[in-house]
Amino acid sequence: MTFKKTCVGVALGFGLLAASSECALASPVTVTFEGVAGTGQTSVGNNYTEAGYTFHNPGASSDAAIIPLSAYQNRSGSAYYTWNSPAANNPITLTQVGGGLFSLTQLDVGSKDDTASTFDIIGNLAGGGTIVDHVMNAANFSMLTLTGFDNLTSVNFKYISGDFGAIDNLHLNNSTVPEPASLALAGLALVGLGLASRRKSAATRA
Repeated sequence: MTFKKTCVGVALGFGLLAASSECALASPVTVTFEGVAGTGQTSVGNNYTEAGYTFHNPGASSDAAIIPLSAYQNRSGSAYYTWNSPAANNPITLTQVGGGLFSLTQLDVGSKDDTASTFDIIGNLAGGGTIVDHVMNAANFSMLTLTGFDNLTSVNFKYISGDFGAIDNLHLNNSTVPEPASLALAGLALVGLGLASRRKSAATRA
């Protein structure tokens, strides 16, 4: 929280209360899917929300589920999210509640039944375009570190082949980037401070 306090403090020092709300902030969270499922597969419907993020399954409400460690064949991790590839629910879309930008830095990837699954992780960038990581033949859960999945509007998990895709322990960073209007306001304030300082110096010399 140090950065937030510094950011607001600078804004207050320059009288930029409007700009202070637009300072870049980062709030890391981990989506674990724990405590949702009982002893077996638990369908989570078209939308599942945890820690400020929503996973949208566009297919049938039973096409996405959370499975605990004690159930099904994949016993290599804790509770995890799986989707019914390659049905109409493909791909799953991850967004931040409220539509803010975020980063995805790390997650565990695997399959529902401990047999190979191949799927794409597609980051949709705020400035346009996408960044893609191809998950090839994931079975037992393993940690995947992502590079460049920053300033995202959403992430798609798109099934390609093999067993049902499965994900767990997503490390996410909420972020707000300064809007152009806020940057312009900050620039004008700095110019105003500079002019005021010159006038004061001139008055003192006179």
